Amino acid sequence: MPASRFLSAGVLLLVFALASPEGLRAAVEWSLPGRVMDLVTRPEVFGPFAAPLRGEVKRALEAVPAPAGEHRSRLLSLQVHLALAAGDGPVALDTAERIRESMTDPAERAFAGVLTRAAIEARNASAAPASAPAYAAALRAALERELARLPSGAATTALLVRQRDRLRALDRGTLLAEAEALGRRLDGPGRADLAAVDLIVRLHHRLENVVPVRDTLVASFDAALARRAP
Repeated sequence: MPASRFLSAGVLLLVFALASPEGLRAAVEWSLPGRVMDLVTRPEVFGPFAAPLRGEVKRALEAVPAPAGEHRSRLLSLQVHLALAAGDGPVALDTAERIRESMTDPAERAFAGVLTRAAIEARNASAAPASAPAYAAALRAALERELARLPSGAATTALLVRQRDRLRALDRGTLLAEAEALGRRLDGPGRADLAAVDLIVRLHHRLENVVPVRDTLVASFDAALARRAP
């Protein structure tokens, strides 16, 4: 069973290519440089983990044969959130577009990338922290422009309701409880598969970049839905 190993800054990536009737599969493991809770809440711990991880994810996406299915989806998800954490707008936008191109549902396809584009536009307009009013104002303006461009129709409206409700339910306590539960499973072994690493990066992203502007995001979706009301 062929294996390729990439070692960098304490991050170990093992990729095993497995042939099966369903197509190429991959099992991936990373070593974790700290506790899950520290990774998702402390930038000084997350940063040294995320920087080499970006390169490993990029190489995994460029591998031959190319990753497919859920493995590819998770790698693309990781690449978007790692690019946003690093302030790399071009890579985040390019990856968001690759994700959008893989979607088949028209409403989901139209919505894909909206939050990424709005976040990057807001960050370009304001260097203030995510919790600062200046950034929140820039984000709301960018997001409302993005939402206004979405096609009309019941499917899009229903999607916006779902997205708003998910954002409304997001809170720091719930995310920290999720990180604590994940840590109970991973802190001992000190290793994480692709799904767990994706979750760690998502939790960090939500805690650092989404929770501080949750009310702004919800208000933007409410405004977009109000404009669509008959």
